[in-house]
Amino acid sequence: MASEGKPASFEGKVALVTGAARGIGKEIALTLARRGATVVIGDIDVDGAIKVAEELKGEGLLADAIGLDMGNVADIRAKVGEVYRRHGQIDILVNNAGICPTTPIEEIQEEEWDKVLDVNLKGVFFLCQAVMPKMKERRYGKIINTSSVEGRRGALVAG
Repeated sequence: MASEGKPASFEGKVALVTGAARGIGKEIALTLARRGATVVIGDIDVDGAIKVAEELKGEGLLADAIGLDMGNVADIRAKVGEVYRRHGQIDILVNNAGICPTTPIEEIQEEEWDKVLDVNLKGVFFLCQAVMPKMKERRYGKIINTSSVEGRRGALVAG
């Protein structure tokens, strides 16, 4: 527990942050690394993930990058195994990756909608499932699922 006025320390913790090649995910990764965590930048944009990891390493922080396709359950399972092999543990999982279609609602096709559900719902579920056994075994772990404010309001996309 962080003492009053002092930010929490994550020394010795390994955090996997999805969708961390840019935006909010990148900021979450930067914050965790600056507070001592080894941060694994997971993103389908491998080059972007590597760039963020290199940025963190340039600050003298601990970081790694993996390509991670949240729409592919086999990839999720394989990459979780890779993180365990490289770092021995995952203490913190931040499910931040997400996609939002820009196609007007009346024009979205089944394939595009399936991709949204695969990344935003199915991928999150199976990533949690993949990390939970070792977290339970160690009797420690934090899972944080983020969402967009867009989920609180409806919007019509004008064509």
